[in-house]
Amino acid sequence: MKLIRTLAIIAVFVLASVGVYAQGSVTGTLSGTVTSQGAPLPGVTVTITSPNLQGSRNSISGDGGGYNFGGLPPGMYTVTFELAGLQTVTKTQNVAVANSSKVDADLTVATVSEAITITASSPSVLDSPQISSNFQQDAIEKLPINRDPLSVAALAPGVLADAGQSGTSIGTLSANQVQISGSPGYDNLIMVNGVVITENLRSQAGPLFIEDAIQETTVLTGAISAEFGRFTGGVINSITKSGGNQFSGSVRDNLTNSAWGALVPTQTVRTDKVNHQYEGTLGGFIVRDRLWFFGAGRQQKKTADFATVLPPGTTGASPLPYTRLDDEKRYEVKLTGQITPKHSLIVSYLDKKRDLTNTRFTNSIYDLDSLTTQGTPETLASAFYNGVITSNFLLEGQYSKRTLKFVNSGSKFTDLILGTLMRDSSNGNARFNSPTFCGVCDTERRDNHSILAKGSYFLSTPSFGNHSFVIGGEDFHENRYANNHQSGSDFRVNVSSVRLINGVLYPTIDDSSASYIRWTPIFVGANENNLDVKSVFLNDKWDFNSHFTFNLGLRYDKNHSEDGQGVVASDDSAVSPRLTAIYDVMGNGKHRFQASYNKYVSRVIDGPGTANDASGTPGSIDFQYRGPVINPAGTPVNQLVDDHTALQMLFAWFNANGGTSNLDLLHPTGARSVPGFDYFFEGSLKSPSVNEYAAGYGVQLGQSGYAKVDYIYRKWQDFYGLTVTQATGTITDQLGITHDRGIIDNTNDIQRNYRGLQFQAGFRPSRFNVGTSYTYAKLRGNDETETVTSGAFANIPLDSYYPEYAGYARRLPTGYIDNFDIRHQLKLWAGYDVPMPASFGSLNATILHSYHSGVAYSAAGLISVTNYAGAPDIPAYEQSLLGVQNYYFSDRGALRADAVNRTDLALNYVFPIGKVQLFATGELLNVFNNDGVEDLNFIQKSVRTNRNSNCVQASNGPTPGARCLRFNPFTETPVEGVHYQLAPGFGGPTNFQAYQLPRTYRFSAGIRF
Repeated sequence: MKLIRTLAIIAVFVLASVGVYAQGSVTGTLSGTVTSQGAPLPGVTVTITSPNLQGSRNSISGDGGGYNFGGLPPGMYTVTFELAGLQTVTKTQNVAVANSSKVDADLTVATVSEAITITASSPSVLDSPQISSNFQQDAIEKLPINRDPLSVAALAPGVLADAGQSGTSIGTLSANQVQISGSPGYDNLIMVNGVVITENLRSQAGPLFIEDAIQETTVLTGAISAEFGRFTGGVINSITKSGGNQFSGSVRDNLTNSAWGALVPTQTVRTDKVNHQYEGTLGGFIVRDRLWFFGAGRQQKKTADFATVLPPGTTGASPLPYTRLDDEKRYEVKLTGQITPKHSLIVSYLDKKRDLTNTRFTNSIYDLDSLTTQGTPETLASAFYNGVITSNFLLEGQYSKRTLKFVNSGSKFTDLILGTLMRDSSNGNARFNSPTFCGVCDTERRDNHSILAKGSYFLSTPSFGNHSFVIGGEDFHENRYANNHQSGSDFRVNVSSVRLINGVLYPTIDDSSASYIRWTPIFVGANENNLDVKSVFLNDKWDFNSHFTFNLGLRYDKNHSEDGQGVVASDDSAVSPRLTAIYDVMGNGKHRFQASYNKYVSRVIDGPGTANDASGTPGSIDFQYRGPVINPAGTPVNQLVDDHTALQMLFAWFNANGGTSNLDLLHPTGARSVPGFDYFFEGSLKSPSVNEYAAGYGVQLGQSGYAKVDYIYRKWQDFYGLTVTQATGTITDQLGITHDRGIIDNTNDIQRNYRGLQFQAGFRPSRFNVGTSYTYAKLRGNDETETVTSGAFANIPLDSYYPEYAGYARRLPTGYIDNFDIRHQLKLWAGYDVPMPASFGSLNATILHSYHSGVAYSAAGLISVTNYAGAPDIPAYEQSLLGVQNYYFSDRGALRADAVNRTDLALNYVFPIGKVQLFATGELLNVFNNDGVEDLNFIQKSVRTNRNSNCVQASNGPTPGARCLRFNPFTETPVEGVHYQLAPGFGGPTNFQAYQLPRTYRFSAGIRF
């Protein structure tokens, strides 16, 4: 505690020294050692210049020959070393965002007047003590990939990205999520200009960028500095351009048309329409070397073709086609100015407006009434300060804010007929009659803001080498405001089956368990929650000598999480050591070995951290329909009633029998969730964390190449957990419904372990640009903490959730983690600048091959655990909680989707006209039109059990053709065809969206100057 108090006092001093605060992740560092005949050389004047730096900066090498420049805008730098009587040396080096670069120089006695100029630079991947990859956007321009940060990050080893480039999701990562070195999809730090761009609930990265405005992207997958926190995965950090002393700009039109390419198997609907994505940028100076400006804009109207699905057994009808319109506009402005020659300020702002027409919550809809129009405006703002106090002391600071709103997201009606969502229990809850959520009830907000500062001090000593100290602090807040209405009327109705006849939907509503009324009331209006993390960090990059470098870091994070009712879920703290050692074999940067131990602590995420919040949170209470059967089987068509009439009949019966006040109508095994009565916190919830051990080797190849391999082992701990046992007791809500008392806490009875070998290499001989990344990884455990639709939630260990009913091993087995474990992942690209006369312009051809082995999934299904042999009876009020549990009929992760190969080509042509360049790019994606199935959201994984009336015994059963038998999950091993049945087409695609992107053509053209 004494150490923590000391760090806190130092951090307060730093914060008090800065007028505007900084995140410090929008800059890079350049350092090195000056020697003469191998001995440290103090007193050398080191000068750096760059097109990205206003003016120049100078430093004097210290007693140990060391120098350091912090807070540098990323870019290519010229470094000049000068000392009277010695030959002047000039080198160039790229400085990457969130990384440190190194330039050493050995000065000799001047025998001639000419200086020595060395134009080659060492790769920043090898210079940095972090396991990192850096991608310059001008190089990305030539690759046949999307130019957004997540698609670029997918080129790095250890990164598994979502649909960005592939057109489908790998596994079931939620859209705009990534997995880094085995992390959950929600647990990464993704930033633009140092501002977190992920939303609060699922941590999906918002598209808060304009591709032509991006300068570079850095990806950190291991050995990450103490300056970064609130994650257990990794960091993706992109920065945008900043203008300069020369005016520059661009205009681009990106053209796509789904009709230009091939169809995937089973796809039948698409529109022959050209979609345009326009981009424009303009940068320059207002006052040369004092005030720069940069602006950018992006506009796109994109259409996508979809179709409804048909109820089971439908004949003589076709799905209804519909076209979704995505209308989006983005604008960015950025000013970079020098307050004085030693103090600068960067202010940036991005505004995004997006309107979706004919969008839906799920793909499985029966009618066009399920479609809605939705707006999601977002903003991103930051102010960054950089102050050079002395040549060795630097202050940086940033204030940032991100906002996100959901406007008109759901039904336009609130009455019982037009505002009630209907679902077909016989077909995976396919939806019809009304959109999901309410679009006229309220506007949801998901925001974050941050204040962060750091100070950097450089110390060069003759005996103990060079130290680059960084100390800082951050105050990060996430806030969400939502009245989360699940439908316009706050009711959902599940029906037993649906018939589609002559374009009319006829639902069957009977007294079976499949027909019920779900009431989703909001008892307490929304209030804004506050999930706050205050942090202090200390880091020392210690260059002991030419052979040994150490990174010594420590981070302290303190959570304070309050829900909308002011209930404190977490008031916890944690310390994270970050320790790395590098051995340079020859002392010249050619061969480097690295070993590290690091601990990363996540934040308390919205979901588990607000599980007991009643404000704005809907209940979920199921009432059994017991009225006359509506549309029974065998009814003549002229006597059937449509969905609107069926709802009128259902609610007339429901209200006549007391409606929501009649607890005798509660569904015996249905939901009975009332916010504020289901879950509680005992003590303070901890943030999940991970311990990482890593070792690696890097080698520089010639003057322009490198290769690096890293082994990373990670083990997670302090998982979110849910405890519900007899000991936790019960509680009765304001409606008179009895609930089991569930405790949200932390557990280590869950496993998640990652072992990965991450390799990357790059080489640029002559006209070629060759690069590759490869990952061999195993992700094992039984962590089940997120879904595509719900985000993060708590695990339920076997011994903490009524083990007498649900403690059987096959409920939560350990194995390869579903949806995330992929054994092999490869990216290999090669570009070539075709020789051409200068008057003809320039032509570059680039090929990219991508491969990943099949993603893991399991054969798992729901079983009834009520009244099996030897089990105690389950009280009625508990059956909704305990009655149905998951059972793994295969080992976890025993099954695999297809391995996916894809080859993409790009041709980039530039024709100069004076200072103006005309450019055109043509891309051919998936040249060989491979059709691997990779999106688990659209793979048939259903397992039928006795719960399903369509589960019938096969010929090996005691009664072939009869319903599948129940079994005791503690003592019996289920037999396929007797106790369970794989759904027809198991393992195959259920929708054309399961396939990888088919052969696709894309074009872009424009002007640059």
